[in-house]
Amino acid sequence: MEFNGVLLNHYRELLQNTDLQKAYQEFICLFRYLRRELKKELPDYTFQADVTENGMDYSYFQFSNKRLKEAGLKIAVVFVHKKFSLEV
Repeated sequence: MEFNGVLLNHYRELLQNTDLQKAYQEFICLFRYLRRELKKELPDYTFQADVTENGMDYSYFQFSNKRLKEAGLKIAVVFVHKKFSLEV
């Protein structure tokens, strides 16, 4: 397997010269907070255990209620990192 040394070096530089890691951790804290608050506001819904992180492509959590489950549906709150957008 080959790896792109230029991209790996760029990643190393970002980690060493920016707050990338701390900023990502702050985002995850915010997204978990959003999940917790929605869970409080929507007690009739069942939420997945935690936020799912997917390599900075997107992060998401899902929830559903009995009626949606019966229809085979779930609601997903997704943050698309590259677009810096929140989608439902």
